Order: sequence, then structure tokens, then C-alpha cells
Amino acid sequence: MSQAKVDKYKEEKKNRQKTMQRTRIRNGAIIVVVFLGIGALIGIPIGKKAYQLKQEKDALNATVTADKFDLFFKEYYVANYADFFDQEETPDIGEQAATDTDSEVPEEVE
Repeated sequence: MSQAKVDKYKEEKKNRQKTMQRTRIRNGAIIVVVFLGIGALIGIPIGKKAYQLKQEKDALNATVTADKFDLFFKEYYVANYADFFDQEETPDIGEQAATDTDSEVPEEVE
């Protein structure tokens, strides 16, 4: 062996621990990145499909509260079909009910 080869071998032997540690870290990082990529390629479509199925199931089992129905009625039905009803001819139910009950008040007995 020439002296240059011997010096090179001694340098490599002296730094072998650091070199092996860097190699292990690099290989570990590569493995982690590859597994994350594979997981993303598999997990994202499966997750989207599962979320879509859950949304469809929730939509089928959805309940409508009275408040939501009243809001729908006021916004949609009245806006689209209000011209069928003449607002001047229909009496206010509250006023009619008040006049009906006032006339039926019994007189006090002495």
C-alpha cells in the first residue's frame, strides 16, 4: 500500500462513526418520506370517500326543525307565491280573534 492509501484509510477509519450515523439518518429520513408519500397516495382518496359517504348518510338522516321550516316558508314560499293572495282582503288573524273574544265576554252576576 502506498502512503496516500494508508492516510486515506486512517482518515476514513477515524470518521467512520460520523459517516455511518449520517448514512443511517439519511436512510431513515428517506424511508419516512417514502412511507408518508405512500400513505398520502392511499389515505387521501380513502378519506375523501369516507367523508363523502358520511355526508350523504347525515343528509339522509337530517331532521328539519320548526324554525328551519318557518324560515324556508317565509323566504321561499311567500316570496314565490305571495301574488296569489291579496293582502288587502285577508284580515289579520290576531285582530279577528281579539274582536271575537271581546264580544263573548259574559256579564258579571250581582
